[in-house]
Amino acid sequence: MKLVAEFKECPDCKVDARLMNPIIQEEIAKGNMSKNVLSCASADITFVIDPSHPPISGGRVPGARVLRDICTKCGRTYTVRIESGYVTLPARAGLPVTFA
Repeated sequence: MKLVAEFKECPDCKVDARLMNPIIQEEIAKGNMSKNVLSCASADITFVIDPSHPPISGGRVPGARVLRDICTKCGRTYTVRIESGYVTLPARAGLPVTFA
């Protein structure tokens, strides 16, 4: 996984007032999470499939993960981190894809 971009503040308010930060910090203080956890309100994984060479189940394809959070000052949802890497497709239907 490679970090593409990281944004520390809301593009509208110019402050770091993310919804998940205080929740994560509280869980870290309780010992329920490690200090290396990535906090976000939502995450999307996108990937590229070449139609002329469709991947098999369990195959790896290039992709990206976009992490978003919500500003508690103005309510805007914005991107906080973009990563590129590979997506491993599930071996069986109904299982989630994995990103690395």
